[in-house]
Amino acid sequence: MSHMQFNSNTAIVTLTSLTGLIHLFIGIVTYSDTGEFLDLMLLLNGISYFSFVIIFTLGFIMDKLNFIKERPKFFYIQYMGLTIVTIISYFVVWGSESFDEPIGPITKLIEVALVYFLYDKFRSL
Repeated sequence: MSHMQFNSNTAIVTLTSLTGLIHLFIGIVTYSDTGEFLDLMLLLNGISYFSFVIIFTLGFIMDKLNFIKERPKFFYIQYMGLTIVTIISYFVVWGSESFDEPIGPITKLIEVALVYFLYDKFRSL
């Protein structure tokens, strides 16, 4: 494993974990207070990110999941798709209020960086 590959893998795991934690935390806190659908979606989005980071870690870093190794482009397209839909959905839902709370734009920057590293890995396949 090259030094650059290690850095890309570390960046993907770190960025995915950060955005997953943020979505889980906000989803748990707000859903327990409101019970609204949007808050449930935040919670499920956080779970989705952790599912991807587990599959990425087991499949690519630890080389334990052959079905992921056999179709890596499909996996990266799904991973990038989740992240891009999350970014777009945030701005569609919050509209002009998107920048009112700093955690939203910060999370979107994390997700943009995640897409960059995922696309970089995808291109190298």
